[in-house]
Amino acid sequence: MNIKNKKSRKSFYQILAVNYIIFTCLVLMAFFLIYQAYGLLVRKIAPIPDAVGFVENVEKKGEKALEGADVFRYLGEDSLAELVDEEGKVAVWQGTGAKKAAYEADALYCIQEYFSDAGFVAAELPKGSRGGSYLITRVEYGENGETSITGYRLLDDEGNALSGTLFARKDSFSQEELLYLKGFDEEGRRIYKYSFLDEEGAKWRLVMHFTEPTDGQLQTAYESWNYIWCFFIPIYLCIAGLCIYFLNRKTKNLLMPLNQAIVRLKEGKSGQLEDYQGPEEFMEIAENFDRMEKGLKRNNEERRRLLADISHDLKTPATVIRGYGTALRDGIVPEEEKDAYLDTIVKKADRIGELLSAFYEYSKLDHPDMKPQLKKEDLCEICREYFADKYQELEIGGFGLEAEIPEKPLFCEIDKKLFYRALDNLVQNCLAYAGKEATIIFRIVQENGQAIISFGDNGKGIPADMAERIFRPFVTGDSSRSKSSGSGLGLSIVKQIVALHGGTIRLEVPPEAGYSTEFIIKLPLLENP
Repeated sequence: MNIKNKKSRKSFYQILAVNYIIFTCLVLMAFFLIYQAYGLLVRKIAPIPDAVGFVENVEKKGEKALEGADVFRYLGEDSLAELVDEEGKVAVWQGTGAKKAAYEADALYCIQEYFSDAGFVAAELPKGSRGGSYLITRVEYGENGETSITGYRLLDDEGNALSGTLFARKDSFSQEELLYLKGFDEEGRRIYKYSFLDEEGAKWRLVMHFTEPTDGQLQTAYESWNYIWCFFIPIYLCIAGLCIYFLNRKTKNLLMPLNQAIVRLKEGKSGQLEDYQGPEEFMEIAENFDRMEKGLKRNNEERRRLLADISHDLKTPATVIRGYGTALRDGIVPEEEKDAYLDTIVKKADRIGELLSAFYEYSKLDHPDMKPQLKKEDLCEICREYFADKYQELEIGGFGLEAEIPEKPLFCEIDKKLFYRALDNLVQNCLAYAGKEATIIFRIVQENGQAIISFGDNGKGIPADMAERIFRPFVTGDSSRSKSSGSGLGLSIVKQIVALHGGTIRLEVPPEAGYSTEFIIKLPLLENP
């Protein structure tokens, strides 16, 4: 499989994380925009003047304090700012409403200071009150919010002073002064002053007129927040749906080639996933699929070869049996040759029986439900017993035996019958292909919790080009199958038996010194025998 930029692969987790981060950012952005829109709405419903910001913007500029100052931005649409000098004259003004040329000293004094720990409170008393019509008090505010009254003045309906300690030298108040004491100008706007010195030490007063929101406006602005959710929830759902849609489309695009590969494989075509690109998890699936496809292809090829080999191995003796049987039936065989013909038929029938028996055993071992009868056995004792029984047969056949088996027991889980079969197949393989007077070499050693079996001979050897396929079904030591009397299943059966015991077998290339052919079998030892 062609893997590109393997190190730069992203995982599907990263895709999900990025999608979630984008979703979160979009939600936060939507919330921010809605919050900004709510702020604009609040300023529209209940504009709150920013007198502090306005003062900080114009302070210490003297006569040029209002140059470039945006009065409406800080104090609202219906606002006015006046810069009054020490003599009470209005030097500069900006804004809307009636403008004054100058302020009387008493009137200017009655305007509340914006930044002050003390202020005047003017209250209109109920009609018919014996004490007067207006009560003016001076209130001081402590650091902890406590208040204290430091003076008062009672006035009648016309603003004449009746009693009190405030404004001791003033006997009467004009309507303008009463309005200023209440905190309002002639147009009903709030009025404040801020006194400061410019850089040259000249004293100035900044008089600010602006409208403050009413309680009703503030309540409306507060209640409008409840309606924000009516906008936020649909927007949230739209963002969620959009992110889900793109994530779903991305996932489908990743899965579609895999699904198409499965469909093509089902139709007997190539999966075509060689250039598949995607997250790490999907790439792993694609790689596993590619390996599975190659494995299936290899298995199909082996199955076809297996059937061809079975057909070949059965066809030859069957043809001989058919030909000889026909000749005997038709009476064309001389009397003195009939026994030879019958012997040949019996041998070929036996050959077919051997092939079918071997193939049956191979199929049985290859079945996934095959369960060996494993028991705790001494591997060394089993091998000693086997070669003790086999020794005479080897000697008669002209073969030698060198066996190095430890006296110390090596316990494994072994199906004795199957393991005997594996040893027998290895021995028969040596007898068939090693050549006369060859010596079978057998050793067992213990290493890293495993029993290592070395099985081989010093005969003709196996060609190196057959090492990779020697354990495949119907592969024999001869390059020409027509010359072989073996089934070609012996070593395949050995490999299956070893695998059922949890072990491995391989053909050692090149073999150890003294061997021409060497098989290495590794079996796991029991930890607590």
